Amino acid sequence: MADIVYPGTIAGGPINSGAMPSNQDLSIYEGDAVKFTVTVKDSSNVAVNLTGYTAKAQLKTSFTDASPINFVCTVTTPALGVVTVYMAPATTAALIANGDYIWDFQLTEPGGDIRTYLAGDVNVIPEVTT
Repeated sequence: MADIVYPGTIAGGPINSGAMPSNQDLSIYEGDAVKFTVTVKDSSNVAVNLTGYTAKAQLKTSFTDASPINFVCTVTTPALGVVTVYMAPATTAALIANGDYIWDFQLTEPGGDIRTYLAGDVNVIPEVTT
């Protein structure tokens, strides 16, 4: 389970108790920084200790896209299950406005097992001010 938390908001509880990723669509404003946190919790709504875990998130035009666009993912508060996900303005400026993108967020456990927690569509909104 994981919560996606945007600046100024708080985690709202578990969003997925199954083995499949929870659907979480993103809207990205072209040319703006994207920054949010993901808080991973167990089925009892208790934060999962992410010490030793690594996080990864990518955006693609299709599942077979060989050139993914990477988010910068940092396990910022391991004991509380918090991961910061970031994409720089220069990266979002290069996205195709109104283009079709998909994304997902994965964690790799210290033993090497991988689990995808979030996945969804991405809407890129064209910027007005350049």
